[in-house]
Amino acid sequence: MKKSASVEFMLHDEDRVKHSPSFRKDITRISFGRDAPRRLTEEEKEELYRIRPDLEIGPTPFFKEQMEELNRRNQKRILFSMFGGIMTIVLLLVFYALFARG
Repeated sequence: MKKSASVEFMLHDEDRVKHSPSFRKDITRISFGRDAPRRLTEEEKEELYRIRPDLEIGPTPFFKEQMEELNRRNQKRILFSMFGGIMTIVLLLVFYALFARG
């Protein structure tokens, strides 16, 4: 299912250019940098998605659950790796202390 936009973007000068008899003359005067659509700021996006939640493109619930499960697994793996590393260092220090005395 493909989403369709409910908002159409159009340059302000587009109507003037379409109806103008001297299209080539008018097109040279248009400043595309100033009249081009701009990206929405984070605040504008939040307001837009609050008004129209169907426009927000986010992870699907299944994908979100899957990512949370992967994050939990990675967290466990990192914690066990850190614990194993610390235990290895402690054992190395203990063995070094034992061999240094003897």
